[in-house]
Amino acid sequence: GKFQNQETGNTPVDWNIVNSDYIYEIIKFDTFDNDKACFIQSKYIKQPFEKYPLPGEFINKPISRTLSCIVPLALYSGSKGTLPEPDNVNLKNLLKELSSEKYNNFSADNKFVRLAGITKLWNVIQHSYPYFELYEIDRESILEETINNVFHCKDSEEFLNYLQLITVKLKDGHAGAYFEKDNFKYYYPPVFLDYTEGKYVVSRVLMEDTGLLEGDIITEIDGRNVYEIAETESKFISSATEGWRLNRILGGKHTKGEKDSVIKFDIIRTGRKINIETIRKYKFNELTEKGYYRENRPEKISELKPGIFYADLTRLKTEELDEKIPVLAEAKGVIFDVRGYPRLSPDFLSHLTTEKIYSAKWNVPQIIYPDFENIAGYDTAHRWEMEPLKPEFKGKIVFMTNAGAISYAESIMGIVEAYKLGIVVGSQTAGTNGNINTVKLPGGLNAVFTGMKVLKHDNTPHHGVGIHPDIPVKRTIKGITEKRDEFLEIALEILEN
Repeated sequence: GKFQNQETGNTPVDWNIVNSDYIYEIIKFDTFDNDKACFIQSKYIKQPFEKYPLPGEFINKPISRTLSCIVPLALYSGSKGTLPEPDNVNLKNLLKELSSEKYNNFSADNKFVRLAGITKLWNVIQHSYPYFELYEIDRESILEETINNVFHCKDSEEFLNYLQLITVKLKDGHAGAYFEKDNFKYYYPPVFLDYTEGKYVVSRVLMEDTGLLEGDIITEIDGRNVYEIAETESKFISSATEGWRLNRILGGKHTKGEKDSVIKFDIIRTGRKINIETIRKYKFNELTEKGYYRENRPEKISELKPGIFYADLTRLKTEELDEKIPVLAEAKGVIFDVRGYPRLSPDFLSHLTTEKIYSAKWNVPQIIYPDFENIAGYDTAHRWEMEPLKPEFKGKIVFMTNAGAISYAESIMGIVEAYKLGIVVGSQTAGTNGNINTVKLPGGLNAVFTGMKVLKHDNTPHHGVGIHPDIPVKRTIKGITEKRDEFLEIALEILEN
């Protein structure tokens, strides 16, 4: 049973729960498309790692040029908790006070709420971001500069910008900050943009009444130069690769605005300058959830030519692909589209191999000391192990990918790369994989960053590298104008020859 449709506070109905050592409870939690999550927690309290600080260990860290702090890292405890035992009356009074209404409606418009937020965020990042070793990041100067900026900023919107600037320093495609309730507050016109040949181009028009055409070159939007818009927006985008940064800019940064507001485009079409107005009608997730992309793609699973099939992993569900596996296994060739984020199981990869295959190496840091120092090790137990499955695919395989492929998409493409499961066509992926850490901040904001260290199969870094194609492809203005998918054309050429 789907717990999203069940009451909070209960154990999910119809789940086959085989391990009674855990608590399963439906809770309220804002997700991408729902407001519930299933909380799973061990019933037993135990030391999380084999290695841990011993009683008597402490740290001595400078706070300023003249002040240091000494903090014990382990405490003795009795049956009622750590020693010495707390004053239960005062503790209960404090907890009651903190749970009162006046402490539950903090606004980031308050200077002290902002300072608390930045302190909390930077502490979590400082102690648990696994990729500091890849970059020269002056953590102390970043914190000092940000505290100064946050102290003098005007309101919560400006505060959000400063939070974004911190995440930019991490060079992490997952990293960012947002208001909990404003994830999809902007609206957009029904068009997609792309960047090619040094130009911002209308790459897809979803509604005929916009006045825009595929291939229109955009020079200004609402009176602002498109390159200036991109430069401004890019300052607030964290990315491990330039491709992912551009992908984020193209994901509506130029065209966002208030619902039903007019958006004005200055374009060049066949050498003529034209001014066009249309309306921002849609939330961006409404467009993407309908399967719209920058390219004019075929049906999500289709036979393009006799014996040659196309399967879009970003639109297909697991059961839809599974149903077609027998047909695809007998095909002359199959093109898998991973230009974006897949929504289905990776099990189909087992039909492309005759040997046991593994995912990239996922390393969860076991942190027991501050500042990411002397970590206890890495938990590597959750790597995918996939046995070969029948029927085995007989034909040629091509995977198409691009900078929009991040995280789970790169888990799939990493396996393809390591075991040579197909020819990879397109452009470099985002170079960011691994589970994220979410930091809940006072004032109704959240911040996220990558918390898992991912290594390729050969133990080299994935972060900032991603998957590079065997055959690089770039879109052209001519191809966009003619509504052609140049990635797909190359993929077809490979399979036909």
